[in-house]
Amino acid sequence: MSSYSPNTPTPHKPSRPTLSPLVIVLATLLGLLLVVAGFLAGRYAYSSKATPAPGASAPGGGQGQGQGGQGQGGQGQGQQPQPGETRDTLPEPPPEVLELIRKEPKREEGDPFAQGAVDAPVVIVEYSDFSCPFCAQFATKTKPEIQKLIDDGTVRFEWRDLALFPEGKTTGAAGRAAAAQDKFWEFHDLVFADHSGQGHPSYTVDQYVEFAKQAGVEDLDKFRAAIEDPALEEAVFKATDEAVMRLGLRGTPAFIINDQVVSGAQPTEYFQKVIQEQLDKVNAAK
Repeated sequence: MSSYSPNTPTPHKPSRPTLSPLVIVLATLLGLLLVVAGFLAGRYAYSSKATPAPGASAPGGGQGQGQGGQGQGGQGQGQQPQPGETRDTLPEPPPEVLELIRKEPKREEGDPFAQGAVDAPVVIVEYSDFSCPFCAQFATKTKPEIQKLIDDGTVRFEWRDLALFPEGKTTGAAGRAAAAQDKFWEFHDLVFADHSGQGHPSYTVDQYVEFAKQAGVEDLDKFRAAIEDPALEEAVFKATDEAVMRLGLRGTPAFIINDQVVSGAQPTEYFQKVIQEQLDKVNAAK
């Protein structure tokens, strides 16, 4: 390492030629043009390649409340229509997303968390939280309309726990206890009907038992013992973690409708449109 002392002679540096003002201005403009060109090229590359991952969170993360979801965390974010916007058809997800979401429907005979024919042409998989106000909105406003298509064999509906709040995990466990006695959907409807639409309600064991009684659960002692068993809540945790880690879901409710993904409690008409599009697609492939 070199050092400096007062006796060390200062090396002579040759003078540089002075640049004219015109040359300086032209060089500055050229630099600015290169920066702008690079920025635009980067934006084009991002928009053409960066397809949202399945379940990508909306800007701002998973807790901001927007139309129909805690942060709008369902798959295919960006595919939903904006207010006042109409589309004849919805864009199809990229191949890697299609491969992933097509594996989600179980179509298992006797599944207590499913409604509708196993071979229905359209399957809706809902990822939901019992404590979510937007899930309650969907359950009480939109699902009764979809129920008509479930009953006539057009749609199969499958529930998945995506309990992002502690209250939802506890109620999800109670839902599983009701499912063990084939009363999940009756319990589901009662809990969501009780939701005020605000906040994240929590219930006591006695209140869960009362819901179960109204739902027609026969063995209430067995139900009570089940909801006090930590294994059921652990199952809700596991299902939630799987939805978050494997699918990237960050908000509720979220839906897979055949080859389409829907985030949030969209208007009933929107769900009907997506269902019809997917039904048309199935019929066209026959």
